[in-house]
Amino acid sequence: MITSSAKWWSADGSSIPDIDPHTKAKHQIYEEYIENLILTLYGKSRHGETTFTFVDGFCGGGVYYDTENNQSWLGSPIRIIQAVRKGFQKANRTLDINVNYIFIDKNKHHLDCLKNHAFPCAGLGELVDGKVHKFTINLDFSLEEQDQQLSLFDDLDKKVLKHSQNLFEQCEFINLEFEKYTQSAFSNSNNFYRGHSLFILDPFSWEHISMQSIRMINDIKGSEIIYTYMINELKRWVFGKKSSLSTRKKYNTILEAEGYYESIRARRSVPKSRIKPRNVSREIGSDNWQMELNPLINPIKPVLTLKM
Repeated sequence: MITSSAKWWSADGSSIPDIDPHTKAKHQIYEEYIENLILTLYGKSRHGETTFTFVDGFCGGGVYYDTENNQSWLGSPIRIIQAVRKGFQKANRTLDINVNYIFIDKNKHHLDCLKNHAFPCAGLGELVDGKVHKFTINLDFSLEEQDQQLSLFDDLDKKVLKHSQNLFEQCEFINLEFEKYTQSAFSNSNNFYRGHSLFILDPFSWEHISMQSIRMINDIKGSEIIYTYMINELKRWVFGKKSSLSTRKKYNTILEAEGYYESIRARRSVPKSRIKPRNVSREIGSDNWQMELNPLINPIKPVLTLKM
């Protein structure tokens, strides 16, 4: 029997954490975004992007307990794969597509739960062996749809038109801290990540991802980042009465704040009547004190941050 009292996943899936409403909302955002990403880049351009890499940097065990419905809730790794397949099917293209999924977690029990429990429960057990697997859809085009498909090809390429589409999938499971993974994997990023890549980063704490890693990802051609930044701890330090020198150095080193948070803290002590509105991306909301952190990385390629 699956229990939901744990904060972490057991290797056999017998103990899994409850899922919070905001985590369910994040998963739904991931699903919709990835499905439309495939539809847009693969399905709508003339030739279409045919190589994708999806990296879940803090993947967890892949399944939760939903107390609202008293049933299991699939985690982000499963939902990423399902969203890719939905977008692939909706695209209705005859081009084959290659997708590499990379699931990273520093806790081996989490990866064991993902591979041995969550994937089989979701009907994806064949993907845990690390090999390439083919997911095929047979297409039944009307005459009009056949003409539309033919129009996407040059005259010399029409002979390759077929009535099925193949999705080649491969999963990698990496037992490592995400920061250590970035240092080892990104040295050959131009060769390793071909096509389009999406990084989903939902760490347990702000200190698990440095701005250096964000920049390294941002330097990969065709990369995107969805980064969930939980700021409760940061708010306690910025607006709290107690803070240690070591904590300040840690914030400034990892987040590369360069005194920014000290200035915000000082600004908080100024009467509101003396604060003039500013059109600045790094700003504190006056109602609920939410912070959007956009460090000075590559300004051409934005980082999507979910403020929870």
